[in-house]
Amino acid sequence: MVPSAILNEISAKAEIQYARVPPMRLFRPIEVRTAFGIALLVLTVAAFLSFWNLSRLEEAANQVSHTHEVLDRLDDLLFAFRDSISTSRGVDPEAASLHEESVQSTQSAIDDVARLTIDNPTQQQRIAPLKNIINQVIALERRRLAVAESKGSVAGNAMYAAAGGNRFDDEVRQAISDMKDGERSLLSRRTEQERRRTRTAAFVLGAAGLLGFGILFAVYFHLEREIGRRERSESRLSDLNRLYAFLSQANQTIVHVHSREDLFVHICRAAVEQGEFVMAWIGIPDSESGLLKPVAWWGHENGYLEHVHGYIARRPDDRGPAGSITLPQDRHQVFNYIEADPNIIIPWRDEALRRGYHSRASFPIKHEDRLAGFFTVYAGRPGFFDDETLRLLDEVASDISFALHTIDQEENSRAHRSTC
Repeated sequence: MVPSAILNEISAKAEIQYARVPPMRLFRPIEVRTAFGIALLVLTVAAFLSFWNLSRLEEAANQVSHTHEVLDRLDDLLFAFRDSISTSRGVDPEAASLHEESVQSTQSAIDDVARLTIDNPTQQQRIAPLKNIINQVIALERRRLAVAESKGSVAGNAMYAAAGGNRFDDEVRQAISDMKDGERSLLSRRTEQERRRTRTAAFVLGAAGLLGFGILFAVYFHLEREIGRRERSESRLSDLNRLYAFLSQANQTIVHVHSREDLFVHICRAAVEQGEFVMAWIGIPDSESGLLKPVAWWGHENGYLEHVHGYIARRPDDRGPAGSITLPQDRHQVFNYIEADPNIIIPWRDEALRRGYHSRASFPIKHEDRLAGFFTVYAGRPGFFDDETLRLLDEVASDISFALHTIDQEENSRAHRSTC
């Protein structure tokens, strides 16, 4: 039986290992909430500025439309005024009624212009003199119609010219032209103002959108990074828990088995079932050839050990037979990326990848300061073996060495009792 002191040492070792699991990194909710708050504030300010700019843009568009309406009514005024002059020259019996229609159109147009330019002091100053001149012209036109009716159109036109009607016509046309020039100048300014406000609104929307997107992207990147860390931490914690479960089962195996064969088989089985390695095997070296002879394995082996042979290097520069895996005697050997490692020969790599082996580690087993074998495990994920994992598996190999020593002691004790 195993002495109680040794059993206590093994149990204590297993309990200590579980206490070394590194804490998992968690989210930092304050930073996330702060970032979301800033993003929300930026987007709110952007929405307010956008609404304000759009309101100003709508106002500028209305002003431009209003100016176009004033220009249209000035054109109507000029057309109606010319029509009134034309109809006042006629001798047709309906000339008087046609003239009155033109006069009404003229007065309606000038009233509309006065109403539409109520917010423009410059145009309002031009309206009163224009109305006065137009009224004088209308009065002269009516007199011309009366003279033309009684004395003929020639007499009517002569009276109109003598009273300064032609000069009044030119003044009206010039006044309307000046008002149109003023409206065109105003239209140009308002159009430019509309363009500036459009550019400002587009800039505010674009800048705020980019800033908000940048903040949200930073938050997303932070969350993605934290989620990745959490997943890696959880995966790492799961790996360590499996390794500790394997280490605990290995220690239990050491306590209960009493032969090398059972020890090796149970260790390999625990590596696969508790440690969840794809495959595990133990080989002992041939004293003459230096090749490892598999004595126990567990997991998805599927004829792998028939194709691959381990070789124990006798010297630092010893490469072993062709096609063999050369193993150092005094330290573990790791291939974390079987698919890409240039030190792995192609046939061995192909056989490993075909069975889902993506990383491998071998650990020397010592007995009485001599190499007694190698314990090798295969993982289904590249880069599986980090420092902590290797440290734990080194301990398993050390425990196997310890178990061999204990089994030898038991065998010697039984042999001694049988001879007594």
